[in-house]
Amino acid sequence: MFLAGALGSDIAALESLYTLSQQHETLLMTEFSRRYTPATTRLRELMATRLGPATELNVEALVPLQAARGAVPGQDCERDYLAGLFDWCHYITGRTPSTIRATPLPESTPSSAGEPWQVEVGFRLDPTGLPSTLARLTLRPAEMTDETSDEWPFPHHDVVCERGRALISQATEIRWQNCAEPEMGTEQLLTEQTDAEVMLMQFTRRVLGGLVPGADDPNVSRAL
Repeated sequence: MFLAGALGSDIAALESLYTLSQQHETLLMTEFSRRYTPATTRLRELMATRLGPATELNVEALVPLQAARGAVPGQDCERDYLAGLFDWCHYITGRTPSTIRATPLPESTPSSAGEPWQVEVGFRLDPTGLPSTLARLTLRPAEMTDETSDEWPFPHHDVVCERGRALISQATEIRWQNCAEPEMGTEQLLTEQTDAEVMLMQFTRRVLGGLVPGADDPNVSRAL
């Protein structure tokens, strides 16, 4: 069963849904479209070959206060939009969050839409008790209008890895640099499969017995 769109924020209901799917041996795959953009797919390839594991994630995003038609399919409200960002950080690090701290953004002036926030998520504590990987999300609330709802700004991602760095500001473009490279290069990924195509392909492969990992109900609960 492929669950497109938002699943709400009732953790108990989500856990019950997952339990039922396990009892009836039913495949349950949820939609987290940010995982499957061409830029994210390429980032994962580069981390496995040229850049190494991520050690620090910095994400800057405008958070919609109203339903954003088509901005991020399946993640239309404020809570779902944020859940998608948190899931992306978990997906890139491959680790379960261990600490989270939210504070008002220092030296910022609140807009009519609300106060900006900075959220720090720590992944896997090292022997000293500090997170070995840190995700820092700068979140600025913004009011939705008819003119912006169809083209909501894509978040800016700055990913620091053990052997380099990558920047993503579009779904179909990535800039990256290995420590051995003198300059940062840019890759255009316009001809790659879209996030929707990749999600449906992975779901189909799972249905046919493949072992391709995908987002499921516990991923939604974790992000919420």
